[in-house]
Amino acid sequence: MKVNCLSCGFKEDLGDAYDDYEGQVKCFTCGALLEIKTDQGTIKAVQLVKSKHRSLKQETEESLV
Repeated sequence: MKVNCLSCGFKEDLGDAYDDYEGQVKCFTCGALLEIKTDQGTIKAVQLVKSKHRSLKQETEESLV
């Protein structure tokens, strides 16, 4: 089973261990957290978890304004 990261578009291969799962998955490429829900090997819901921390890039851009 594959799910696309909503942050960077990378296709995550979750495998059979996530056939019946509800919780967070971390993207291997960008590190974004995805909240997913699967049922019998089918993806039912995916959403990006809001980060509590701002990135260094965001802080730098804000300080230049």
